[in-house]
Amino acid sequence: MSRIGLARQRPSARQGVGGKVTNQNSPMKNYKVRLLPLLAILGCLSWLSGCQQDEVNAPPVVERFRLLDPIKKDSTFTAAVPGTLLVIQGKNLNNAVNVYFNDFPAAFNPVYNTAENLIITIPAQTPTAVTAPKVSNKVRIVTTHGEGTFDFTVVQAPPVIASISNENASPGDSITIAGANFFGVSKIVFPGNLEVDSTRFRPNREGTLIRVRVPANMTQSGPLSIVATFGTTTTPAPINYVTGPGVLCNFDDVNTFAGWSGTASKDATLFPGNKGSFGYLSVKGIVGGNSEWWTSGRSINVNETQWIAPANLKAPVSDYALKFEIFVKTPWKTGTMLITPNRDAKPNSYTYRYTPWKIGTASVDFQTTGWQTVTIPLSEFRTSNGTGDAAPSLEALLGAAGKNQFQMMLVADTDGMGEVSIGVDNIRVVSNKAVK
Repeated sequence: MSRIGLARQRPSARQGVGGKVTNQNSPMKNYKVRLLPLLAILGCLSWLSGCQQDEVNAPPVVERFRLLDPIKKDSTFTAAVPGTLLVIQGKNLNNAVNVYFNDFPAAFNPVYNTAENLIITIPAQTPTAVTAPKVSNKVRIVTTHGEGTFDFTVVQAPPVIASISNENASPGDSITIAGANFFGVSKIVFPGNLEVDSTRFRPNREGTLIRVRVPANMTQSGPLSIVATFGTTTTPAPINYVTGPGVLCNFDDVNTFAGWSGTASKDATLFPGNKGSFGYLSVKGIVGGNSEWWTSGRSINVNETQWIAPANLKAPVSDYALKFEIFVKTPWKTGTMLITPNRDAKPNSYTYRYTPWKIGTASVDFQTTGWQTVTIPLSEFRTSNGTGDAAPSLEALLGAAGKNQFQMMLVADTDGMGEVSIGVDNIRVVSNKAVK
C-alpha cells in the first residue's frame, strides 16, 4: 500500500473536527453576519440622534441679518432703523420665546419661526443712542433651549412730518409741526429756500412736535423740509398754497363759491388771522334728525372746477387729499359735516363724514384757537352717505374729466346740533404721496 494511500486526510473547509461536515450557510450564521451591519447603522443613527438632540438643546446662534424683501434677500447688515422688517438667520432659532432690540421687546409671529429663520419687525419705539445714550446695541433672543446676545445697532430713523397746524399761516405766525423722530434737527426750510436754524426752535423731548415761526419774508408757496442729522423729510404738498392747480376755492381770486345758505366774507373780526376772504357756516341750533342742509347757514357750495388733471386720474386714490383751513369759534360737540364732490347726492355718490368732536368712541368739545388745516385723504370718501365703500378709482370719485363740484353741509344727528360757528378757506386737492 502506498504511503499516499495511507495518509490521513485533513478536514476540508466543509468539515469540522473529526471529519464532520459543517454547513457555512446555516441560518444562525447568516443571522449573525447580517446583524453586524444593522448594528453598525443603528449605532450611527443613535450617534446622529444624540448630535441632533445636542443641537436642539443648544442656545440660538445668529449668522446674519437680512431684509425680508426677496429682491434684497442677499443684503446683509448689522444696523437698521425702527420699523424695518428683517429676517434673522442662523441655527437653533426655533421655539423662540422673546426677542429684544436694545432690551425693548419685539413681537413676532411664531408661525414664521424655524430653526434657521426668525422674521421680525424692529419696533418703532425701540430706543437708540439718540434717545437713550446707554443702549446696548444688541439683539437678545430667548428660546426654550437657551438664549444668546448678538451685536446689532438700531439707528435713528429720519424725521417724519405728519401734519402742520396751519399750512397757510401768515408770515410771522407760529405753527406747530407734528410727526416723529425730530432729533438732531439743524434747520427747517420754508418755501423760497428760507431757512430757520435750530437756535429759533426746539423740538419737544419726545421728538414729536416743533413749534416754529413762519419767516416774515415768505411770499412763495412750496414744500416745507426738516433737515436733521439722520435725514431730511419734505411735505408732499406745498404750504402757503392758495392759488394754482387743484385749488377749488379760496374765496378771493379763485372764487367759485356758489352761495346758497353759507356766507362769504372778508370781515377779519369774525375769524381773525386769515388772509383775504373766507366762507363760514353759522347755526343757532338744529333739531335732531334734520338734514335740510340748504337752510340756516348750513352749507358751502362750490361750482364745478378741476380737482385733478386728467393725466393723473390713473394714480391711486390714496395719492391725493382734500385740504382746507377751518376756524371753529364755539364748541362743536354734535352733528356731522358731510363733504362731497357732488351736490346732487345719489346712493353711489361719495361722501366724507367730518366729525372732529368724535375721538374714537368718546365725544369732546371741538374748538380751535385760530385757523388750522384739515387733511382728508380722497380714499376716505365712501358711498352710502359716507358709510359704504371707498372709491375704487379717481375717475369713479370725480368723473372721467377729473372735474366736479364741492359741497360741505351740516346735518343734525338724532341728538340735534347746538350753536356752531365755523370759518372755512382755501379748499384744495393736493398730492398726498410721500416724497422719497
